[in-house]
Amino acid sequence: MKGTKASSFHHVVDAREQQDNNARQWLQAGAEADRLAGELESDLAGTPDAPVMHFDAQQAGLALAAIELAKQNRQLRFAVSIYRGSETDEALQAMTRQFEASREAYRLLEGKFAGEQAEKHRQFQTQVEEYIARC
Repeated sequence: MKGTKASSFHHVVDAREQQDNNARQWLQAGAEADRLAGELESDLAGTPDAPVMHFDAQQAGLALAAIELAKQNRQLRFAVSIYRGSETDEALQAMTRQFEASREAYRLLEGKFAGEQAEKHRQFQTQVEEYIARC
């Protein structure tokens, strides 16, 4: 009987540690997605204090798409936090819609980058997918 209680206790502790680890990885994935989206946005659009001036429509369009990507990612993080706090069907549907909006913003930029920016873009999507999967 004592062995069963000890085994059960260790199982509960292990489950809690796994839950804490998943939450930590979830937060890290979201923070990393934010960082990458922010870097793409500042690479292409600059900052309010130091905007990037574009001399052709294609580059300006990429900058606007990067701004939209960062915005959709922020809204996704907000929708996920609401869902995790309430776990209602309505919040799940809102989160799912926002995830699709974030994916669409990502798709608009697919194949538009080269080098380091292409890698940031790829890593961004990987982090968002992990973020949602751990939610």
